[in-house]
Amino acid sequence: MRDANSSTASPQLRWAAYTLFIFTALGTITGRVFSVRSATGESAALSANDRSRWATIRSLVDHGTYSIDTALQERVLTPDKKRRARPWRTIDMVKHRGSDGKEHFYSSKPTLLPTLLAGEYWLLKQCIGSDIFKQPFYFMRAILLISNVLPFGLYLFLLARYVERNGTSDWGRLLVVATAAFGTFLTTYAVTLNNHLPAAISVLIALACAIPVWRDHARDWYLFIIAGLASGFVVANELPGLSFFCAISVALLWKAPWRTCVAYAPAALVVLAGIFSTNYLAHQSLRPPYMHRGDGPQLACVPPAGLELDTLQSTPQRISPTLREAIVAAGLPLSQEATLAHSPEPQRLVLFDPTSE
Repeated sequence: MRDANSSTASPQLRWAAYTLFIFTALGTITGRVFSVRSATGESAALSANDRSRWATIRSLVDHGTYSIDTALQERVLTPDKKRRARPWRTIDMVKHRGSDGKEHFYSSKPTLLPTLLAGEYWLLKQCIGSDIFKQPFYFMRAILLISNVLPFGLYLFLLARYVERNGTSDWGRLLVVATAAFGTFLTTYAVTLNNHLPAAISVLIALACAIPVWRDHARDWYLFIIAGLASGFVVANELPGLSFFCAISVALLWKAPWRTCVAYAPAALVVLAGIFSTNYLAHQSLRPPYMHRGDGPQLACVPPAGLELDTLQSTPQRISPTLREAIVAAGLPLSQEATLAHSPEPQRLVLFDPTSE
């Protein structure tokens, strides 16, 4: 009887299997990237989720702002020539006052990743001479190949190297690599712009640098620098990744306090600074984008008696004369274009005046 936990195949044979798994997975994902298109067929953006990020990338490079107002209003003719669709339309957005004092729409997604990808789009735009509005499939697929498919290949290679060094059986090693290549949602995420794939890749890169420090007493400076950058980028993409960041920081500090403070911490701070600085540039606040979904501060308190508040709906509508008088009496001058709507929060109304915003 052969022990299932034994290792009988040569490392070269196992690496041949790893290579087959990796290139098969990358080939499959690449094929999917070139086949994915929106429901109406005008772009390679799969859903409102990734359109939110694509709109930010487009706005940063082509319009010089984090505001996605212009992108939201753009229309293109669908491939069937039957109607004009809005390729950047998304529900993953927030609206708040911008640096110009006016209300604008912004993506509700964290800002660092779209900002980095905007740099990638800018380089492609300079090389090609076109833009993502004229050639959405070319630019989107090129960015997905560079930012998703190639890093996923690195992810699989690092994992294969780790299991080859630490695995105890042939089947165990092959099972881990095959599962990573074909059996997780990362292959699904790889065909669209998302935060989960870069977060997972960053986790593995951070571990690939931290484990030698913890187990093998490695003290190479580059291990700490890369671990700091990768673990910080985990936080930039996944808020629950903060627990991973804390755990790996404590582990490295325990094993190598000096190098952790001098190399790991500054590298992580670079990423954290990028998180907060891009967030502030976009929203003039350190609050995450999704925290701007509230209905704003209280402007006035209006007595409800006789104001026919039950006629208001959740969608904005013109203000009745009686209610207008009460609001003006509370100290808020209104134009004729001002609207009012019920807030999701009890006993609150949402007031918007387009003349003053």
